[in-house]
Amino acid sequence: MAGLGVNTIVMAGCNFPNCPHSTIYNACNRDLRILLVSDAMPGLSGKGLQELHGIGVVIMASEQIGTWLNP
Repeated sequence: MAGLGVNTIVMAGCNFPNCPHSTIYNACNRDLRILLVSDAMPGLSGKGLQELHGIGVVIMASEQIGTWLNP
């Protein structure tokens, strides 16, 4: 992905414990910045939030994303 100039993924989706969880870990293994949109990710629990914080995932609501991506 680095050859394409991609360094960040923004995650929104359905049922966090399934596909989004796997995608996040694969992105983490590729040293990508990961932003999870908390109000666009059903199935996200307190335990899941702790796990994601532990691997460096940024978690925020949709109205905050523009400022984070374009400081």
